[in-house]
Amino acid sequence: MPSSMNCSEYLQLTLNDYNETTSYWGTNETTGGKHHAVFNVTDWVSNSFAHSQRYCFLTSMEAYMWYQFKSSLFDGFNSWFPAFLQNLLGQVMTFK
Repeated sequence: MPSSMNCSEYLQLTLNDYNETTSYWGTNETTGGKHHAVFNVTDWVSNSFAHSQRYCFLTSMEAYMWYQFKSSLFDGFNSWFPAFLQNLLGQVMTFK
């Protein structure tokens, strides 16, 4: 899925920004007061979190479309499970 790599990348950046924000609150250097902390949160939500939310949502939509496509190829569990087992056996067995 093309968006999953972007999702994990931006999610990591989002969590790093969140960690920096909460670490900044814990220090005694908060000279800006409460409004500065609020602006830090809105900056975090508006910038890095917005990008990660977009790509993670697209990843879930791509997974859903992939599932719909694969489920349309089989009639139900009785035709899906043997195909899964055959594919699994084909990957395990190697002929030399």
